[in-house]
Amino acid sequence: MIVETTSMTPDTCEDLIEVPDNRICDYDPCCHLQLRDFIQTMPNIRTDLICLLYGQSPELIKYIFNNHKDIKSLISAADHCTLAYFMKNLDNFGDILAKFEGEYIDWIFGKLYNPCYYFCTLPRRVRDMLVIKSYMLPCCGRQH
Repeated sequence: MIVETTSMTPDTCEDLIEVPDNRICDYDPCCHLQLRDFIQTMPNIRTDLICLLYGQSPELIKYIFNNHKDIKSLISAADHCTLAYFMKNLDNFGDILAKFEGEYIDWIFGKLYNPCYYFCTLPRRVRDMLVIKSYMLPCCGRQH
């Protein structure tokens, strides 16, 4: 018996839509000690405090990202909700990721529940830079 299948890979990024997930990104308010540590160590906040950036202004996040001594470790500590927030709200987040090696880029996008959607929200020039380095992202759209 022959079964005909269709490709699940979209032809272009325009064919993608955001897939809603049932996870709620709602963090408990931090305790005053975490907030104190966050403020006292800015811009070099500890990696375990990255969830405090969820919901913050893009200007504050950009300040921390532009001045942190180990931005790679900081971004690595982010969970899917925080990464999705960065992707949606920071116009330069793709540029930051494009500075890293392909395996790291794939690992970060792999933490997202809909990596192709977020990849396709990036500007074309950033997608081109990421596709060159990544093994996973070219699968997001043959003509990204």
